[in-house]
Amino acid sequence: MTNSSGEYTKKHYMLGVDWTCNWDIAKNPELPPSIDYTPQRWGRWWPGFANLDGMGATHILGHNEPDGENQADMTVQQSINDYINNIFPNAQQYDLLVGTPAATNYNNSWMQDFYSQAAAQGLTFDFTCIHWYKGPNADSLMNAINYSYSNYGHKKVWITEFNVADWSYPNNYSQEESCTFMCEALWRMGHSDKIERYAIFPWNGSSSASEASPIMVDGKLSPLGKIYANFTDADLEGPCPEVWYNFHNKAFHNRISVESNQVNTAGIYDDSASVDWKFVKTDVDDQFYIVSREENLKLQDRDGDIKLVPLNYYGDKVRWKIVDMDRGWKLLKNVNSGSNLRYTPDQGMHMSSYTGSYLHWFPLRSGEPIEEVSFEAENPSSKDSNTNFDFVSDSNASGGAYMAYNGSSKLAKEDLTSPDAELCFAFNIDTKADVVFKVDADMPAGESDSFFYRIDSGPWVSQYGRTTSGFEAFDIIKFPGLEIGDHKLFIAPKEPGAKIDRIILGTTQGRIWKGTKAQRTVVFEVEKGAVQSSFDVFEVYNDAQASNGSYIMKQGTGSYSPVPSQQTSAKFVFSFNLSNASDVSLEARVNFPGDSDDSFYYNIDGGPWLDQNNNNYHEWMNLKVHTFADLSAGTHELGFYPREDGAAIDRIMLTASEGEISSVMPGRGLGKNGFIGFSDYATFSSNWFDSGCAVFDWCSGCDFDMNGDVQFSDLSVFADLWLEPVPVHKLTFDAGFYDSGRNDADIFSFGQVSQHSEAKVCRSLYFYGNGIVKLNNSKGILGTTPRTCAMWIKPFGRDMQILSWGSKAQGEKWVVRVNDSGNLTIGAGGGYKYGTYNLVDGKWHHIAIVLPKLENPQVSDVVFYVDGQRDQESRISEVSINTSDGIDVTIGGYPESPFFYEGLIDELRIYDTALSEDLIQALAEDN
Repeated sequence: MTNSSGEYTKKHYMLGVDWTCNWDIAKNPELPPSIDYTPQRWGRWWPGFANLDGMGATHILGHNEPDGENQADMTVQQSINDYINNIFPNAQQYDLLVGTPAATNYNNSWMQDFYSQAAAQGLTFDFTCIHWYKGPNADSLMNAINYSYSNYGHKKVWITEFNVADWSYPNNYSQEESCTFMCEALWRMGHSDKIERYAIFPWNGSSSASEASPIMVDGKLSPLGKIYANFTDADLEGPCPEVWYNFHNKAFHNRISVESNQVNTAGIYDDSASVDWKFVKTDVDDQFYIVSREENLKLQDRDGDIKLVPLNYYGDKVRWKIVDMDRGWKLLKNVNSGSNLRYTPDQGMHMSSYTGSYLHWFPLRSGEPIEEVSFEAENPSSKDSNTNFDFVSDSNASGGAYMAYNGSSKLAKEDLTSPDAELCFAFNIDTKADVVFKVDADMPAGESDSFFYRIDSGPWVSQYGRTTSGFEAFDIIKFPGLEIGDHKLFIAPKEPGAKIDRIILGTTQGRIWKGTKAQRTVVFEVEKGAVQSSFDVFEVYNDAQASNGSYIMKQGTGSYSPVPSQQTSAKFVFSFNLSNASDVSLEARVNFPGDSDDSFYYNIDGGPWLDQNNNNYHEWMNLKVHTFADLSAGTHELGFYPREDGAAIDRIMLTASEGEISSVMPGRGLGKNGFIGFSDYATFSSNWFDSGCAVFDWCSGCDFDMNGDVQFSDLSVFADLWLEPVPVHKLTFDAGFYDSGRNDADIFSFGQVSQHSEAKVCRSLYFYGNGIVKLNNSKGILGTTPRTCAMWIKPFGRDMQILSWGSKAQGEKWVVRVNDSGNLTIGAGGGYKYGTYNLVDGKWHHIAIVLPKLENPQVSDVVFYVDGQRDQESRISEVSINTSDGIDVTIGGYPESPFFYEGLIDELRIYDTALSEDLIQALAEDN
């Protein structure tokens, strides 16, 4: 890939990759930080290993096609010697997992000789690398993966290069066939337990071998490139509702389209709205509506004729089932007729009872946004003094004005060293998703058609080459796989004359909001609501699909509650603060299964009760409830009260139209200074003999035994805690996910994580090996600050990550793991320390990891405890610890890492001090 004018960065964004290599050990500075770089020892003389120092890599690739005369060109013994003398020693020094060479053909004599000779010399590898360039046959690709896994040490396979290729002339394959191959290949690789990574070779179609498989043409993604870029892990079990898809046909390689309100087909190069469709959930689990993006109409089987009808049409004729066929292909079956959607050239689109390949469709993400927000460029989230931009009035601009560079000479990236040079646009997303960036601009000429942009802390990228005649909206780039939470898009000038009117950002899945979460939106887990007096009308239920593992629902069966009095004490109360007068919109995540299970009451600031009613959702969905107009700056209270039993409420979201909104949540109340002291004694005294204490506040945390009263039993506990350290985070899982530490973080789970009855204290958290829990906006204990991480664990496997925060750079990561021998491990980005105790024995163990207070702590200074006893080290790779501000505190894995935790965790605590051995023993004994 070229490395000029930000094209390197742009191409990686366009392809949606999460890892890359460049046949070198030299990480390109323009590589976005979200993309993992894997270095490679291309041949026996090149490259050297000096650049590995501080790179933060985790793997290294071996020789590139050593059997090829025009590639690494090595004998088997030369390759083995280079591994022994160079690759393995450097991999050990930098804690890298080592891959094999990748020959021109995965099963040729060179590869077979290499493995047999390497095994004879006692060499083992961590993963197997192969290349694959053959015809568009997914069976051939999967055979290569299975063969390599079975014959080369049963190691996970990395396909470091692959694409459709035809080495004969003329070309025997079409781009349409390549697209059909890619659909099935991506799905099958995603479902294989023998492959760990793959990487497309981005041909541009200029050679005879690649005419059927270009990925990028003239700087744009080809249809094949779009399939590769838009495919996500979520589609392995999908398709997902509320996402735009193209339906690709297996037999004829075309897509379902709409033309003049008629359902037809289109070719692979049609990327208009006419080929985009989405699935919309109904009140039945496995039934969907199929809606056209072009017409905003539902697909209907009207007695064998395929029609488009308005969205207010209901009944089985507009309901569809997605029937899984082999290898990722689907039937689209109508609920009323039981027939399947079919295409043939002679009959076009029609319904049929057959199930052959004519009826097999693959849902391909189109990459189009499902929801968008727009910013006026002259009104960014922040702009400091912006000496490089002028505000210019223009009635043709969308907001009556635009922003323009006020300089006279072209800027380079090196000039963008001051915040004054950039505009910032902050946004928040609630689902990991691709985010599409568009701009509404006037780019009048070739020397006035460019600007710079970057996402979060990524590198600057140049936008250029698109001229317009007046203001016009056009696509810039798609940022792939942005994580849940806050993000910032930055715009900086490049050429004078470029006029920027609007910034448009859209998410391909989930929701997107303007502003950061802290600024514009607060989220309350409903089961954490401050009940004023009585908790009797609600009950808390557990559900792994609920956002925090639990939800509330009215007690009773077939019961209905009349409008409560405004003075009722049995309501849920959520307090929030507004920095400015603002409209506040209320959304709720609910599951309303039927007409008699779809309502609740709500009010604001003790005012009249309003009811939400008559919206059925058979799955968890976000429901737009109400907008409270013109609330004043200051503190407000939202009240909730049940109306019908069976209406499940998970969480609520409040979004302000102006200024900032923040939650005023009840906390545990004690130990905010880091230990139990005199200020806490004052709090305890003020709550003495209080009654009616309730979850989750428990009378400011003074009701230690949680029996509803603050009495002598609580005083005894308070005395025992006197001057003891209080954790920054203390996670218990007895009633949902709850942080009772000093920071009281909001907790969110992703993937399969749920409460479990087997626990050390009431309930534990069960991780299924594909889920994580995040402490939102909590960055952990940073720098060289002393710390203690303590918890109960019962791991079900090895080589898994338990707790992590920080960034990837050397010494700046903090990761608690169980290594492949079952030992307690701390990783610090390029360095590690292993314990000796085998934790994977089917029993509960209390573990503690302590970093003492030192001026320049090393990973060797970390102290391990297992079940209250000190655990000795078995292996150390030294590095200085200086944990940086990176990912939020994450339990169950490290983002972009495959080593998810499988097992149970309970009573997790994180301290910003080094606990003494006595205190750790006390924690281990308190089970």
